[in-house]
Amino acid sequence: MSRKRKNITITYDILTQQNARKTLQRLTGIEWPTWQYLNRNYNKEQFLSDEDYVKRILDKEDCFLPAFRELEFIFGHITTSSTACESIRNGGLMKLACTNKVTELGLFLSNHDVDINIEQHTLKYNGRTYDISFGDCPPVHNREEYAAWRVGRKLYYDYCICGFLSYSKQPYGGYIHKEILKNMDELLNTDLAAEWVTTHTPYEIVVWVSADKIVYDGRNSDSEQEKVMNYLMKAYWCSFSDMENVILLKNDVEIQICDILNIRPFDMWR
Repeated sequence: MSRKRKNITITYDILTQQNARKTLQRLTGIEWPTWQYLNRNYNKEQFLSDEDYVKRILDKEDCFLPAFRELEFIFGHITTSSTACESIRNGGLMKLACTNKVTELGLFLSNHDVDINIEQHTLKYNGRTYDISFGDCPPVHNREEYAAWRVGRKLYYDYCICGFLSYSKQPYGGYIHKEILKNMDELLNTDLAAEWVTTHTPYEIVVWVSADKIVYDGRNSDSEQEKVMNYLMKAYWCSFSDMENVILLKNDVEIQICDILNIRPFDMWR
């Protein structure tokens, strides 16, 4: 069953529990006090899963979910800076920031005489040129080749802008202090990451992005409604509990200044 909808957009924001509750209400049209009442009376033994229970509610309340393409996502990108993110305020969030001298990371590497050439797949440092092509993974015991491959992986494969739809109070398991610097340290026998950490502090960049620019966190075969249901459940869980959700943008997506909603110090994991 379907119903014609006007061309609308719906803000999807679960950065805080309060925002998740508002998003749950926006997506379903069901007021938050009703969700509270339903959750108090939720008997998990009667349903296969939380999603099965929520679908029952949607059917009972005659809810019509929006299309996935109508969602506009708000997320937090965590970075570190010694200049209160001046380069991001002036130029937005750029892919491959380490290769651009207008960015804080690019300038930091340039000041340490690290020269990366993306087109030639090379990194030059201290009179040596390293091949950082991202091909077949070399054996770990080939220390230098493996370290160069890991640098290449960050530059040619794992380089998309990423962030958090929601946070857990437990510290994130990855690195927010520039993972690529740790990879370079292994290759160049330097202490770039340690220097960066001692001189830079964490910031949260709150960003807006349309659904067509994100990597969908689910099966490629999912329909529009299944995709929305996936993110609806994240909003449902975050409305009642502490939960971390990561978001990845497509590889060539950058964030313009006009799509940055806020830049603020980030102290949650310190």
